[in-house]
Amino acid sequence: MGREGEKRIWPQTLWRFDSGARETAPVEEHLARLEFQLPPKELLRVLPPGSKISIDIAVFFDTMTVSTCIPLPGLDVIHRYRAAVEISCYPTDFGRGK
Repeated sequence: MGREGEKRIWPQTLWRFDSGARETAPVEEHLARLEFQLPPKELLRVLPPGSKISIDIAVFFDTMTVSTCIPLPGLDVIHRYRAAVEISCYPTDFGRGK
């Protein structure tokens, strides 16, 4: 902790940007919307050197197991961002009668 009145510098900043696509849209639509709203060249131009970019793909499922596919055009978008990919899977009761 710093002294009173001293400004603290954060060691890192996290920024989250959502595609705005509907939740049920295919992954390639989400990636295309990200690229349209925030082009990779623009993002890379303003980030400090050494910044890390990660694209988190959330998969919601209501079955015993889950799998997903990122088509080649989607991988190309991820590559243009020079991003790592994180896939988070969440069990739900979507589609089940209530």
